[in-house]
Amino acid sequence: MEEITQNDFFRFGFSVTAVVFGFDGEHIKVLLIERAKMPHKGEYALPSTLITLEDEVDASADKMLVELLGKPIYRRQLRSFFDPERHPMGRVVTIPYYGMTDISEPTPILPTEYASHAVWQSLDGLPELAFDHRNILDAARRRLKVRIPFQLMGHHFLPKQFTMNHLLKLHETLLETELDKRNFSKKIISMDLLKDTGINVNNITGRPARLYEFNQNYQEPTEI
Repeated sequence: MEEITQNDFFRFGFSVTAVVFGFDGEHIKVLLIERAKMPHKGEYALPSTLITLEDEVDASADKMLVELLGKPIYRRQLRSFFDPERHPMGRVVTIPYYGMTDISEPTPILPTEYASHAVWQSLDGLPELAFDHRNILDAARRRLKVRIPFQLMGHHFLPKQFTMNHLLKLHETLLETELDKRNFSKKIISMDLLKDTGINVNNITGRPARLYEFNQNYQEPTEI
């Protein structure tokens, strides 16, 4: 058996991976890149990048997302993924983040060192993903499903002003279930989550709908 030396414990690689969700009013989408480098060049994957000994983890994730999206976004750290076989070039532990952003208005997605192309892909029609990125995506979806109900996190998916139906559709799509509209509205209003703008707009039925904004004084629950 080959002897393990102290140096063997300092030969690990580290990366950050981002699972960025968006909502277009009907569907939850995730940001995928087409990889510009080997391994898995030309295949779809989650945005990710290797980090050096000097890089701070949160800052590396934020830098990668700003390079792709042109702006910082809300994100939280998920659990690490460390299977020895997850990367074909060696032992690479990745620290994933899940984040949310408003995609109701088209925004340019910029190519980066690791991404030759990027797309918003519906969760209903995902292609095969490189590495173990499908496992990471599934873990992020489960975390989001637990955290989203009746919380301020919806703020990160929606434009500044929105209707109650828009907020309801977001929750139904994330939870993958139909909710009672009347009970949902009563619950949301009772929690002091929203501020009534006093503005009405016509919805798809032609009937006026009230516009709301999130109440910024509401304290978002801590991480689960």
